[in-house]
Amino acid sequence: MVGFGMSTSTQIISGHLGNLELAAASLGNNGIQMFAYGILMGMGSAVETLCGQAYGAQKYEMLGIYLLRSTILLTGTGFFITLI
Repeated sequence: MVGFGMSTSTQIISGHLGNLELAAASLGNNGIQMFAYGILMGMGSAVETLCGQAYGAQKYEMLGIYLLRSTILLTGTGFFITLI
């Protein structure tokens, strides 16, 4: 909700500046969002598969390890993407 709200407010403000500025802001927001969401959603989907397999095999210890490692890895990736 916050991410979309920030994107919407940026487009509203740049829409008041002119058509070219609105187009630039829209392309920039969409490019960054697709880049960040694409990477994090891809990594999250891989974790979802591993966790589902561990839960189905009743290997709850591995499920915890997958969740802990993925939390650390996804958080670190999110901070790195934020810097970019």
